[in-house]
Amino acid sequence: MDYRKFDNPYLAKYGDVVRACEPEWKHQIRKCSQMSQYICVTQMVEHIVTESAKLFIGTQFEDSWVFYHDALSLMTGNDTVEWMRQNDYLKR
Repeated sequence: MDYRKFDNPYLAKYGDVVRACEPEWKHQIRKCSQMSQYICVTQMVEHIVTESAKLFIGTQFEDSWVFYHDALSLMTGNDTVEWMRQNDYLKR
């Protein structure tokens, strides 16, 4: 079967079986050496939010901190902004 003909070849080949809280097809993409230099913008946002929250624990800004990133246009794309809104990250 030629998986390249599918909209998502990795999903077609590996399915959506969850592996360690991650669908198998996403895991296979991350394992691929050609993709090791890339990261999904949502992974980066989750990392920024998680690590930033740790930095502000116990400070006066624990509930009011924000982050700013001016170099990544994908972070302000409509789909990313909607994803951040759905995950309650947009307030940050």
